[in-house]
Amino acid sequence: MGVALLIASTFLLLFQLGDTFNPLLRHSRRRRVDAPITSLRQAEEHDVEVEGLPEGATAKLVRFNVDEKLLNADPNDEDVLVTAMSGDGSLIVRAVSNKRVVEETQNRGSYPPLVLGVLGELMSSTLLYGGVLKDAPITVVNLAGSNVISGMHSASNCDGGVRGMCQDDFDASACPELFDVGSLPQGTRRVPIRFLFSNGAAGDAQIQIIKDHRTFKEPYKTWGNILDGPVDTNLGGTLSQSESRPVVLRCVCDVQKGNGEGGLEDPSGQPIEIKAAGGIFIDRMPRYDDASLERAIANVEALEEKGLSNLLQEGKSVKDLIDLVLDGLNPIYTAAIKPKFLCECPFEETMATVKGMSREDQRKDFPKGQETELVCVQCKRKRRFSWEEVKDRLEITEEEETLWPA
Repeated sequence: MGVALLIASTFLLLFQLGDTFNPLLRHSRRRRVDAPITSLRQAEEHDVEVEGLPEGATAKLVRFNVDEKLLNADPNDEDVLVTAMSGDGSLIVRAVSNKRVVEETQNRGSYPPLVLGVLGELMSSTLLYGGVLKDAPITVVNLAGSNVISGMHSASNCDGGVRGMCQDDFDASACPELFDVGSLPQGTRRVPIRFLFSNGAAGDAQIQIIKDHRTFKEPYKTWGNILDGPVDTNLGGTLSQSESRPVVLRCVCDVQKGNGEGGLEDPSGQPIEIKAAGGIFIDRMPRYDDASLERAIANVEALEEKGLSNLLQEGKSVKDLIDLVLDGLNPIYTAAIKPKFLCECPFEETMATVKGMSREDQRKDFPKGQETELVCVQCKRKRRFSWEEVKDRLEITEEEETLWPA
């Protein structure tokens, strides 16, 4: 009796733990997932494998809330960031078109064409990499140098927010090569960046990556030297080296001379136009298939022959790009969101800080009857405060105002 009870209990336990010990049973159960899967961890948890299953097994039923209209949007009209995965669960692929966000960056900061091309590629790269960690508050990529450009910055979050800026001021007479779009083959596509940041000394130009997550005790930081090649090659190489896993990153920001209709200008007043901006990012899952990765890399090489900028200018959607990258790998689309310019300009916080200044300093910095202009150091956005607003925030009394210097 005791032996029979033990055997029955054992079978019951194995049945209850079947999902752990029996892969056939695990794959044959069906489950519906309503939330979009946007991270590597989620994809592994939901196990959305649809091919290569044991004989007789069926894939889990997975439904993703993906906006079809956004998925197929024309990149010339709308910015889109799309996440997908290969059918066998080996690869995560993200693709983005962010032309409008780069245009907003130029309107806020006004950069030479060559610098804007590099900055646009950096923003695309940060968008693609920053969205890998779900619920990550911020991912930052900094380029630091000692030549024409001393510092360039981009930051993004997992909701598609991104910003970019360059801390230098540029003079067309001092740096004419930065303004000469016509001398660059195909605009500013695939610009090698080392000559912009390095004077030639070893280690004088670096790339720094900072990412944070609610599960991290402290932000993760890594860095590498800026080498020959464009932004995506440098960032992809640094990621592959620091995280010990190969990634594929290809980005483009094609800036050309404009006809004045778009309203974009460089600091010299020359009209410019952003023909295309976007990129592709491939990351592998921990349990990936070598053949799938090799197939995707070959597909990317074929895509590059067509020209990423050309495809975006022709109106190929971000979904079309992923279809090309995952050709033969049964892509599963998991999320589509709209990138947006990311900056919480601290104007009110700055004015609150100014309130703590001495009255003597306030009288020097805020003349009576004049507007006060503040410039956000992160995005170059300007905010004007009228004299009435200044009086209100500094709590200037009527008696003080009569003695306030103009």
